[in-house]
Amino acid sequence: MKKNNLKRFLASLLAVLMLASATGMSPAVFAAGEDILPQTEGGEAVQPVEPVLKEKSDTPVEIRIVDGTNVKDALAKALLANYNELTEEQIAAIDWQYECKGYLKGDPFKVAIYGPSYGSINGFESYKYYEKDGWGHKKGDIQDTYIHTALADKKSDSTFKVCIGSDTDNFREITKVAKYTSTIVFKENATITYNMDANKMKQQIFANAIDWEKSVLPAKDTLNFDDFEYQYKALPVALEKVNDKIDLDSIRVNVDIKGYKGVTDLTTFEQMGAGDQVIRVKFNGSDDYKASGYFVNEEFKVEKANVKVSITSAFKFMRAGEKIDITKYVTTNPADPALELYVVYVGVNTNLESTVYLQLSGEKEKFVNGINAFLNYFDLPDLNEGITVGEFKEALNKALEKVDNKLTEFLVNQALKKYGLTYQNLKDLVDALNQIKIADNLRFAIGSPAHAGQYFATAIAVNDNYNTGISLPASVTVLKNTGLKLELNPMLNSNGKRNTITVSQAEELKASNALCTLTKSGDDLDSTSAGAIHYWFTGVGKIYAKSEMPTAPGRYIVTASVRGGDFFAMPKTFVFTIVADPTPEVTPET
Repeated sequence: MKKNNLKRFLASLLAVLMLASATGMSPAVFAAGEDILPQTEGGEAVQPVEPVLKEKSDTPVEIRIVDGTNVKDALAKALLANYNELTEEQIAAIDWQYECKGYLKGDPFKVAIYGPSYGSINGFESYKYYEKDGWGHKKGDIQDTYIHTALADKKSDSTFKVCIGSDTDNFREITKVAKYTSTIVFKENATITYNMDANKMKQQIFANAIDWEKSVLPAKDTLNFDDFEYQYKALPVALEKVNDKIDLDSIRVNVDIKGYKGVTDLTTFEQMGAGDQVIRVKFNGSDDYKASGYFVNEEFKVEKANVKVSITSAFKFMRAGEKIDITKYVTTNPADPALELYVVYVGVNTNLESTVYLQLSGEKEKFVNGINAFLNYFDLPDLNEGITVGEFKEALNKALEKVDNKLTEFLVNQALKKYGLTYQNLKDLVDALNQIKIADNLRFAIGSPAHAGQYFATAIAVNDNYNTGISLPASVTVLKNTGLKLELNPMLNSNGKRNTITVSQAEELKASNALCTLTKSGDDLDSTSAGAIHYWFTGVGKIYAKSEMPTAPGRYIVTASVRGGDFFAMPKTFVFTIVADPTPEVTPET
């Protein structure tokens, strides 16, 4: 044994003996030829963990390497199946090698033309050797030296083969990137619930519709919903030309989920509503991940939201003819102004008649005209006065059954648009009437109760984007109205002469039965009170004695009185004059 080797051996032996005396360990454990391994508490040796590569991927694995990146750790995390079982020291000890080209040593332009060859990821040299003896050299001497730069210094988006040690047959392909490529994967059968706030729907897509395990994105807890863009395939609010041959899907365009306000209805799009939708989502990018393109989900569903409907007064007392402000009488949660509100009053009046009244949030005439337009669209008869609940539902159901495809529904909605109604509104209304169990033989009227009596009110909220909301019943007691006055219609004094009207005005007052109005404290009562006013007309200087409003020129005496159990006011007698309509002026011909 050489002198220096002997010194090293004695030094090692002394260190072992000192360690043994300090720990009480027998020197016998260091028997010649045995490995020295860490010990567990049970005395068993801990075997070192060998790195295990993941299965090969069909595409190169992206590995982000920028200034300051621990390249060995990045490779291990991306390529090793047992990364979490290795210690930092074991990861640092892995001999990662990669294949790349090199440039001729001394080349000022560093053009990599030689190879490729495998070598350390920290950079290496490769050599070209002389193949035979020549001037001043021997066969096998180094002819050229090539420099292969470190993996960290290579350009981003370049692809390389990587292996452990000299096992080049068991390589894995990687792509060195400055930012990861972002991909978005949606959960199967992803659904969200409609919300009047478009941002709330975007938050739902972010939280519940994206499959975060399968997507390639930054950690979910490091992002916010507005790091993405959300669009859906939409139709314009209105189409000027549409027929059975047009494929509506072919003219849909992608717009933000919140909709888009254009110059006209053809360039205006509503917020995404409930139903089957096609959406697409794009990630805007981050420090570590590239912005993505749009990823499409063609099987996306927006469920209808629930709406809670409440009547503000469980016990309401009112006088016949007084108005109920439906917007104050009924509240909804959420308070979406798009919700159509209805109140159904079922009860018995002072004439012992059982009646159903339907009060609307909009104009009742507009609603009735909308229903008639819907029925007429399918050549069905209009609603008639005194219709029963059963007849009303039957008429609507006949029309609803004819809406059997998306195009017909679209055309119907276009026809109903000016009345503020949709096909779905009417369908939901019929469903709601079925749910509150109203007898089909009850008489059906539009408006609030027209006669004194006892009623029970149920509020209904309807919209395409919500499940129909129905309130708990509330009591409404309509009392006989007193303290009323009969007032002349202001039209009687509109021609510069007191109590004088034209023939045209007389015909208008006859049609509306509004020669007089009932007022209380100076305010007109609800128009339902007009039916309680009765008239007797007598001609002055001519034979006329009828309850029917005259329209021929002349002077008349009228006595107006209030009949029935709902209203009381003192009778009123007065004289009025009907004159011919003014003759239009004719410009003489020249």
